[in-house]
Amino acid sequence: MNNKGKFLRVSYLLLVIAIFFKFHSNAFRSGLDASWVDAINMLVHEGILWGKSIIFTYGPLGFLLLPVPVGNNSLYSLLFWTALTLLAAGTFAYILFRKRTFSNNIFLSFLLLYAGTFSLGYMLPEYALSCLVLILLSLCWHDDALIPFMIAVVICVISLFMKFNGGLLNFLTVIMFAGLAVLSQKKYRKLYFAAVCLIPVIFCMGFLSYNPSIQELIFYVRGALEISSGYNSAMSVEIYKTSIYVLLTAIAAVLGVVLYVFSFFRVRHSMKYAMIFAVPVFMSLKHGLLVRHWVFFMPMLYVYASIYVLFMEDELKVNFRMKKFLEISLCVFFCSTFMLSFVRIHNTDNYILNNNFTRRFITNPAVSLINNIKSLSGFNTFLDNRAVKLSDDFKQYISNDTATSYPWEMSAALDIPNYVNMPVIQAYSSYTPWLDRQNADFFGDDTRAPRFIIFSMDTIDERFALIESPASWLEIFKNYKIAMRLDKNFLLKRADISQITQWGGGLITREFPSDETVIIPDADYCLMRLELPLSLLGHLAEIFYCIPRLNMRVEFQDGRVITKRVIAGVLSNETMISPLPEDEDSFEAVMAGDSKAGKVKSIRLEGPGLKYYAPEMKITFMEMIPLS
Repeated sequence: MNNKGKFLRVSYLLLVIAIFFKFHSNAFRSGLDASWVDAINMLVHEGILWGKSIIFTYGPLGFLLLPVPVGNNSLYSLLFWTALTLLAAGTFAYILFRKRTFSNNIFLSFLLLYAGTFSLGYMLPEYALSCLVLILLSLCWHDDALIPFMIAVVICVISLFMKFNGGLLNFLTVIMFAGLAVLSQKKYRKLYFAAVCLIPVIFCMGFLSYNPSIQELIFYVRGALEISSGYNSAMSVEIYKTSIYVLLTAIAAVLGVVLYVFSFFRVRHSMKYAMIFAVPVFMSLKHGLLVRHWVFFMPMLYVYASIYVLFMEDELKVNFRMKKFLEISLCVFFCSTFMLSFVRIHNTDNYILNNNFTRRFITNPAVSLINNIKSLSGFNTFLDNRAVKLSDDFKQYISNDTATSYPWEMSAALDIPNYVNMPVIQAYSSYTPWLDRQNADFFGDDTRAPRFIIFSMDTIDERFALIESPASWLEIFKNYKIAMRLDKNFLLKRADISQITQWGGGLITREFPSDETVIIPDADYCLMRLELPLSLLGHLAEIFYCIPRLNMRVEFQDGRVITKRVIAGVLSNETMISPLPEDEDSFEAVMAGDSKAGKVKSIRLEGPGLKYYAPEMKITFMEMIPLS
């Protein structure tokens, strides 16, 4: 092996170590995403079992992906990522150094991996697991070896306890691999299928050893699946085309043409081998490009391409002139993306570069490794960097009673001695009727419900705050009163008896065209159940694309008209459609018994998502009678 080959392989190995060491000890912070990170760490530290009590995509080992310095969480995460990095380094070392001659595809793979993980974006921790699974399956495919496959199976099972939808991605990838192995007459095809069948068995046995309840296992699996599936329609937002988005797409298109011209898709076994990547590419496409965080998709596409190219070995056949042209082109691309990663643009009107979230991933993400290493110094030190903390007045009023927060600011748990979490730990994640029902049952159960709720009208994606989880809001309205208000935050106290003596009177069920303006019955407290199933086009879009936002236009009795986003599925639960508080003042008035505040005259569904639903909807109206 010449010096050029050694230098390239060592550089590649150092890059692998850098990108797979995903450990980072996070401080406690407040906010939508930060507070659930706090929560999954606190819950596991307190010994609360996942199942009916906790319904979330991140499982009991989720803290390994995003540790917070509480108990030994950060230490366990450090050990996990150290072991995973050593495994990745050993696997890549075997792949890179088993060939004694310089290989052009190693150089190309290195550039693609660097561009994907350091220059263009960021590889999420759960995707690091998926990439390692792909590497192991690729090694198994080309060497007909069983050990890498068994290691991939173990990682798959562990990932189901870390982030269930990420584990499901790995599981489906292993299934795809096993099916292709049979079609290719692989030596260990029977053992492959046996291992695939063992994955769910080992997972179930592992969960039951952790929480010995079949019912809790069902809740864990169903809850994670419902949140994962609901995310596709409830969290999709409009994708605005920007100059950088167009640039990245153009680069991908050019790269695809180059790979095709140089026979990357016409070599021996390449098509069957490429099918192994179908599941992770499709899932990252849905999660990244189509649903929400599109900035994650392009980097992962480059990473997956780098793995594919790495295993082409000597099957890459190009003449000398074309080889030099390819190397020069990739060097130019490599230098350009490297420079882009260190560019910071301030005081610009360009949305994509002026957005803090995007800039964190597009500009200078290479410093993440340095930050991860720096976090080692405080991984066993409790760090509270919350910008928002519970007020002293609220804390004194709550004292040692039980309390929870609604809808999603869970960092308040640090200020409450007896914090009780909702089953779906943040209300905005109650994407489906079943999920909303779990939180509603929690608030309606005298033995489980907390004495206090730290309540706010916060919401995301311009939703109607109180009907994003309508059944939960109804139970809160029935069972709680305002004890204190500080600016936009309320402290709700559980009433001794329900405020509702009767409901269900005045039953009216009718079918309406889905785009018709519907007049709300004149009742002090009007409930509705709105059933609007997806059309065939909607079901296909939900699988392969996403459901665009569905809006509801609400006309109030006082003449105001407000249009905001709704989630059609959850409206099939009991929904208090009138009154519909829209701000803190109207909320306070309604909780005090004023049914005129926020009284609704009519509603109408509209927006780009409406065409994906059935042409008719069925609405049931009911009157709720409060305690006199």
